[in-house]
Amino acid sequence: MRGDERQDRGHVPVKKTVCCSALIRAPDHPLAHGPLSFPVSGPEKPLGEATADFRFAAAVACWGMLLRDSEHKGQGDFDRVLALARSARGDDASGYRAEFIRLVETAKELGGR
Repeated sequence: MRGDERQDRGHVPVKKTVCCSALIRAPDHPLAHGPLSFPVSGPEKPLGEATADFRFAAAVACWGMLLRDSEHKGQGDFDRVLALARSARGDDASGYRAEFIRLVETAKELGGR
C-alpha cells in the first residue's frame, strides 16, 4: 500500500511521516539487493521540541538544499539555517558544530541569500 496511509503488523492504519528506502550490498558482492522501503512515523511535534541532534541535522540538510538551490528548500534561507544550528549547538566538545556555523556565516557573507 502506497501513499499517506500504511498498514502496520497489526493491520491498523498509521500515518507515515517519512518513507526510507535503501539498497543493501554485501562488501564482497557487486550487486545490491532492494530497494527496501519502510515508513517511519511517530508523534508530530514542533521543530523547537525536537532533540538538538535532530535540529542540527535539519540545519545541515537545509544548508545543503540552499547550496544546490533545491526546489525542496521551501522557505529555507541562511538566517534560518543559522538560527536552527545555533539553537542546537549544545555541548560541542569537538567543535564541529561551531565550525559548521562559521562556514554558513561565511557562505552568507559571500553572497548567500
